[in-house]
Amino acid sequence: MSTLQEKLASLYAKDFPLPDKPIAKVNANDSLASACKLLAENNIHSVPVYSPEDHNMVIGMLDVLDVVWFIVTKVAPTDFHQVPHTAEFRKALVSDAADHSERSPYVPVSGNTHMSGVVELLGSCGNHRCLVQDELSGQLSNIITQSAVIKQFSAHIEDLGPIGQKTVHQLNLGSCPVYAVNIDSTTIEAFQLLREKKTYGIAVVDESQQGGAIVTVLSAKDARFIVQDLSRAKLLTKPLRTFLTALRAQDNPVNIRTLSITCGKNDTLATIWGRFAKSGVHRIYEVDEHNRPITAITLTDVLQAIVSHSS
Repeated sequence: MSTLQEKLASLYAKDFPLPDKPIAKVNANDSLASACKLLAENNIHSVPVYSPEDHNMVIGMLDVLDVVWFIVTKVAPTDFHQVPHTAEFRKALVSDAADHSERSPYVPVSGNTHMSGVVELLGSCGNHRCLVQDELSGQLSNIITQSAVIKQFSAHIEDLGPIGQKTVHQLNLGSCPVYAVNIDSTTIEAFQLLREKKTYGIAVVDESQQGGAIVTVLSAKDARFIVQDLSRAKLLTKPLRTFLTALRAQDNPVNIRTLSITCGKNDTLATIWGRFAKSGVHRIYEVDEHNRPITAITLTDVLQAIVSHSS
């Protein structure tokens, strides 16, 4: 039986499954309002931005956190309930907001790049997505993200070999300090921390419990909840608890406390991989006996472990 590393080396970026729908895209000179509509209608949290001069050239990414940060910095809080009707938003272009969150690294690759090379770019180089370009036309043919790789190869977890049975502790997975926000902080403060740390997710803790027990996680893609209905921007001034309750009520009618993604130091890499694939989150937190987050394990950490143990 071949190892996962051997499987990756035998496949090319052009072999990676294509999305169900054509890749959405925007022009840097498109209105921000039309881009928000595109993001909402396609239920996506990011989209490639093309050059106005060359419609085959991707010059950046626009994601939902960029939109939220534009609102926070350009629209008066008293107008958060009517963002689409404000002068600032009506006149805004995609270029006015793209990558304002300063956390959308990507890299273009050829369709003939081995998947092992793609995983190395995603795991070792700090890139969260690879933009696959067609060899002949030069056009964007696919977007391979870290989470897509984790999910696609989750059926081959047993092929990880010995490294799959190594534990979080043995592999020294994760990093600290953990970026966390109190659940009673304002929602703006939470999204501001995401931008400030240029990260995809932060732990949400309750400082009244065991000195900061983890409650759930806040992801950059949670900003999609606001972009889907811009009147929800009024929640930015509310406690994070209020925002998360509204978000979970729409996405999944369960208590927000059940969404904490945690692990222990003796959980294996295979277990962590499977948990990432099933949940779709970008971070899993190792916790202590009081459920306080100690380290944050990211998709990058998992892919880096695969790369560093490749033969």
